Amino acid sequence: RGATPGARNSVSFEGSGSGVLLDADPNPFSPDGDGFEDITVIHYRLPENLCNLMLRIFDIRGRLVRILIGGLDSGGEGSVIWDGTCDSGMKAVTGLYIVCLEGLHHARGLMFSEKRVIAVAGR
Repeated sequence: RGATPGARNSVSFEGSGSGVLLDADPNPFSPDGDGFEDITVIHYRLPENLCNLMLRIFDIRGRLVRILIGGLDSGGEGSVIWDGTCDSGMKAVTGLYIVCLEGLHHARGLMFSEKRVIAVAGR
């Protein structure tokens, strides 16, 4: 009663306001080997260049599943492909995952972070 599905309302969230962009396309994706949407491209943009980056994927219970970027000095923008595999080499199970981006600009002492949900679909 009184719901507004898909419309802006009192619980809408527009992002952190930190100038950090984190997105995945396609989302959801289905890494099932059928040649259709088997990977997702995670794109990030930070408001500062030359940050030390961490880009990690966690399952819905908060367990680390995959480290896509682990402490890499990078420019302020880039893309990474996730093929739906875990660090163990196993395929991620169908469900929701949290992509966590953290950037540290050592010279300026700034920390940036952003999170997004990615859905791994199955047949």
